[in-house]
Amino acid sequence: MALICPDCKEEMVVYTINNKQIDYCENGCRGLWFDQGELKSVCNNIKTEFSGEYREKTEAEVKAEGIRNCPRCKKPMDKVNKPEDTKIYIDICKKCRGFWLDHGELEALSAYFQKNRDKAIPATFAASSGFLAMEFCLDAVCDLVGGVFDLV
Repeated sequence: MALICPDCKEEMVVYTINNKQIDYCENGCRGLWFDQGELKSVCNNIKTEFSGEYREKTEAEVKAEGIRNCPRCKKPMDKVNKPEDTKIYIDICKKCRGFWLDHGELEALSAYFQKNRDKAIPATFAASSGFLAMEFCLDAVCDLVGGVFDLV
């Protein structure tokens, strides 16, 4: 049975990448749902069809979204602002440890780590090819999202 989007309530489409099923709101808001461990498994194979430009939200817009329910277990999710020096709010489910990324948030997180990678990795790696840099950025996104659960 298809999951229902926690944002626009449309039925999500399932894509299989590396034998993991990614739930994508293809016909609505274009957000992505990741069950625990899925992002790490598909990091380097995220399709460009899921990509989009991120528009920062104001605090009022984030509050207006209200509390979203987890599409998997239906429990209310928490919004966490990670990394703290951004305006990116990730919806996480403490119960099933899945998370929701609004359209463009994956790219925004990747761009953040791409921009700040020199602070986190050796200069020799920072100067490496774009593929390796993007792989690092997606790994950093995976680590960030996984680390969020240690904070809640």
